[in-house]
Amino acid sequence: MTASVFHPFPPDCQSCALPASTGAYEASNVLAAIYEPFAWDPATDGAIERIDVSFDLFRSFSGFANGNSGFVRPVLRQAGNIYSVTFCSVALDASFRPAKAATWSLLNTDNWVTLSGGTGLDFSANGDDIYFGFRWDLGSSCPGVRGCSGAGTVTTLDNLRFDVSAVAVSAVPEPGGLSMMLVGLGLMGFTARRRQTRSV
Repeated sequence: MTASVFHPFPPDCQSCALPASTGAYEASNVLAAIYEPFAWDPATDGAIERIDVSFDLFRSFSGFANGNSGFVRPVLRQAGNIYSVTFCSVALDASFRPAKAATWSLLNTDNWVTLSGGTGLDFSANGDDIYFGFRWDLGSSCPGVRGCSGAGTVTTLDNLRFDVSAVAVSAVPEPGGLSMMLVGLGLMGFTARRRQTRSV
């Protein structure tokens, strides 16, 4: 097993503004923040088995017509698609409060889906690069409610951390090294045979 621990976002609060939207719950009601400078390459870093996620949430505020609540959840991005685990989220509203700690231990076998319900996240060594981040969804008062406006919605979090456990990648001999090894074995065999011939 190999483990990579990193803090993809700076230690200060991350604030994300959601664009204005109206009507029922739609993809436009969701905002994802992805850390671009780092990518996990399963081919070289290993096939992911488990991801431990933690962060601290503070508050949100918005111009919602039907409530100020929302949900924040960790996400992964692969091949341009945003994936999250179903029901893996924490509620947040506009109240001032001490930071709310959120932690999850997510497995590669969990139900990773896109916003539209699609699947296809590939954790194997053959998968594309994986990026890490979080997303913000409108609150439960908004789906199916007409005129739910999320204009100027902002959520803040801190100390976002992903600990990745993966299967170590096996070292494969390079073609040049492999041919040298075969030549060496051939010479050893030839020398041993020659010694046997002399002793007869």
